[in-house]
Amino acid sequence: MVCGANKYQSHRQIFKDYRILTVTSIYFLEVLCYKITYKGNLKQIITIHGHYTRSKLNFHVQYCHTVLFKKSVVSMEIKLHNKVPDSIKNWKTVNSL
Repeated sequence: MVCGANKYQSHRQIFKDYRILTVTSIYFLEVLCYKITYKGNLKQIITIHGHYTRSKLNFHVQYCHTVLFKKSVVSMEIKLHNKVPDSIKNWKTVNSL
């Protein structure tokens, strides 16, 4: 409405032009910031076994008994962390973002 776009038009390009994050992108960013700030009991695969594989920087996916845990921040942060590039996985502080 602010930039005069049609309501039936895709707003993806408008978000790119104005450098605005979508709600989904903001959620992903917040979950990754949470992971960087509060590491908790998350274990990287390299600490579980000594094999140097491509996924050594990934976190070990915990077994879920309930749907509630599968949708929790802890479960989402593991899934998101494992999908981002290795350069982002090595960030130690939120200020690196």
